[in-house]
Amino acid sequence: MAAGGHQRKSGGLPPLFFCAPGMGSAVLRCADAATRRVACRVTVSFIFHTNMLLTPRLPLGRAVGAGPLAPLTFLTFLACPAFFFAALVASFIPLMASAQSVLAQGPAGQVTDADVAADAVTRIPDAARATVLSRPGQVGQLAANVYLQRAMALQAERQGLAQGPEAAAALALAREKALADLYLADFDKSHQPDDAALLAYAQSTYRAMDDKQLTAPERIRVRHLLVKEKSPEKRALIEQWLAEAKAGKDFAQLAKDHSEDNASAAQGGDLGFLTDGSTVPPFEQALKALKEPGDLSEVVETSFGYHIIRLEERRPAGLRGFDEMRDPLRLQARNALLREARAKDAQRLQEEMQIDETAVSSFSSRFKPEDAAR
Repeated sequence: MAAGGHQRKSGGLPPLFFCAPGMGSAVLRCADAATRRVACRVTVSFIFHTNMLLTPRLPLGRAVGAGPLAPLTFLTFLACPAFFFAALVASFIPLMASAQSVLAQGPAGQVTDADVAADAVTRIPDAARATVLSRPGQVGQLAANVYLQRAMALQAERQGLAQGPEAAAALALAREKALADLYLADFDKSHQPDDAALLAYAQSTYRAMDDKQLTAPERIRVRHLLVKEKSPEKRALIEQWLAEAKAGKDFAQLAKDHSEDNASAAQGGDLGFLTDGSTVPPFEQALKALKEPGDLSEVVETSFGYHIIRLEERRPAGLRGFDEMRDPLRLQARNALLREARAKDAQRLQEEMQIDETAVSSFSSRFKPEDAAR
């Protein structure tokens, strides 16, 4: 599962999590703060993900996590130890209080709220971070991930894997990578395009699109509320929320308060416009039964949990107007303008760099393509 509980069928687009500006390796404070030896580099990937209900056959901008932005539940956890003093971490995490709380502990040491917040800054997009960190279950999983990485790093250190020039180089690169991620996160924050620039870019892009790009089949806009765990207790709970919605309680608020879809909860469960065949069969069947805006489904069970779905709008097949394209085009504009700003800054930082072609050729001569097949 990726992106907060709605799943793309096989062949879906890659998660935006690690394409989004500011993503990167973990930023960790070692267990005993500044006095602790830096743990050795252990590269290991843990993929904790929840499937997406949506498939790639979506209107422009509805790629994984786009509009509303981003998933959290696809976590590629790179164990990349970085040696940070508490003050350095805190300087990049204004949301943290000065006093640190211990979220998890064991023989490998403690994991504090500062550790989890530091990890979240470089791993979770701004749009999803508050939603993710507001959920105790997910904070607990993040803390467990950080602890596991720390425990593995300690084991590697005890086994002597931190010795030698390659290990020293790997540790230095890990630290630099984490610092570079923090730099990029801060850079993106200070170089956000203003609304006028986003609107101008979106309008220009829309005018350049032809009818083929703008033509869309019939589509519907829906909201949903997702509960991932399937149990009698959770079923009773979502039935209670359905009864509240039927009695007139604001569905968007119910989704904000209770939905476990990190990609849409902050937007009141809004999934945007969906086309026929773009969701998994049980969800698809429930969509077809909704006729009028405001209609609510019964509780829908998929392999990803329990859902309540609310129909917001139906649009016939035809050309999509700018109003429908505005949000995905603004997202496209934001990413493009940030990429341009990053590229200019990278050029500035590399202005005085020189590549030693002789040294590069000498290094490359040590490797032969046929070695890879052995």
